[in-house]
Amino acid sequence: MTITEKARLMVTEAKQATTTFKQAMQVIQTTCAALPAGRNANEIHDAAIGILFSEMYDSPHGGAQECIKEI
Repeated sequence: MTITEKARLMVTEAKQATTTFKQAMQVIQTTCAALPAGRNANEIHDAAIGILFSEMYDSPHGGAQECIKEI
């Protein structure tokens, strides 16, 4: 599985387990922090956050306005 595939899976799981982008971002950060050394945690984190941000403006998960209010 590539880094992008792992990141996409992580974003999907984070969004299913949360109600806001801020919460999803926290889940991604926590999950990556718990990855063992040598698992490309930084690359997966960067890709997952990039995917999450790219979805913010066109998403039923809350959209950009919700994210702006929370950050």
